[in-house]
Amino acid sequence: MFLAPQSNAVTATYSTTGFVALGVAETTQLGAKGVAVTYNNTMPMTVSAFVYIYLTNSAGQTIYIQLSRNSYSTGQNITSFFGLVGVTPGTYTASLFATTNSLVPVSPVTTIKVVL
Repeated sequence: MFLAPQSNAVTATYSTTGFVALGVAETTQLGAKGVAVTYNNTMPMTVSAFVYIYLTNSAGQTIYIQLSRNSYSTGQNITSFFGLVGVTPGTYTASLFATTNSLVPVSPVTTIKVVL
């Protein structure tokens, strides 16, 4: 009889609401206008995550995309700042969300109006 070795791998279960946006604001850092978002990791594990921002204009066209990468411990808050350098002045909708490094969503999309 042959017995297959048992795996010691742990399967992580991610929640699409595991990252809670505590605040999203238009702000300025080091002279650059941008958007800051603070996420709190409510999941019972450390998560390496990408935080994305994309801007859409009044025609619904995506005109800007940027991301940041952070590692969030359980209960940790981390703020990501996205400097919107090079974006033409105007009014935009900024949409922000987070995924794991393997692109599993861990937050809902949060939007904010941005005037540059």
